[in-house]
Amino acid sequence: DGNPTGPALASGSVAGGLVSGSLGWVPVALSAGRELAANTLYALQVSRTGAVNASNYFVVNVNSALGYTDGVLRLWNGSGWVGRTPNADMPFRVLVDNLIETTTQFKDLLQASGQFLSGVDCETSSRVFASSYRDGMAGAQLEAELLLGAGGPNGRRLMAAVTPDRRVRVWEEPTPTPTLTLERDGSLTGLAGMREVQFTPRLGEYLRVRALAGGPHSMLDAPRLDVQFLEGAAYSPRSGWEVALRGQGMIGARKEAV
Repeated sequence: DGNPTGPALASGSVAGGLVSGSLGWVPVALSAGRELAANTLYALQVSRTGAVNASNYFVVNVNSALGYTDGVLRLWNGSGWVGRTPNADMPFRVLVDNLIETTTQFKDLLQASGQFLSGVDCETSSRVFASSYRDGMAGAQLEAELLLGAGGPNGRRLMAAVTPDRRVRVWEEPTPTPTLTLERDGSLTGLAGMREVQFTPRLGEYLRVRALAGGPHSMLDAPRLDVQFLEGAAYSPRSGWEVALRGQGMIGARKEAV
């Protein structure tokens, strides 16, 4: 019959001063987490503390369209539960706030919101567990960036990039071991001394900076010239690479006359 029975599984309360004079959602945190069973009807009971007062009372919203078919609205008349006349539903929302690994949340978020993406490849698990509740006020991009900001299993940043086949790759920032070198002439070379292909810089890696001539926007403007983290890069056929190092803007290497 839809009437509440048995003891409460969990409960919560909200101060009357937090309820406004207009209709709106009022969040209530339950006292304990409960595992709910499938195909089982549960009751959500709303009541006030203190005596009934005809001039000082609370109102709940109801919907007479009866679009909710998985339950019924019942009212307490002082001695028993009765149906409302005319019949109606009481709008409610159940928000789940499980602690879920941030990389799992990131993957789920992009798979649900990234309609132009073909998949997500997380090369490492963050091992950082965080609240999964979202209030819906922020966009998917901001939420994804916040999840990446929680970092990886070794306390370093999580990096993300979109591949040519529209898959998102996620990895942890590597250890400060340079895999690239920014040469004096503005070129980028790998460990074997091979020049990096133009327009395809390996961002999110560490590079070593050769001693460069001074001057406006030269690498001598950088506070450290040994090992730097490569945040971004742009290539010009005239002047070579411009790189963005951590904590700095775009810095270019000047090609020198031979």
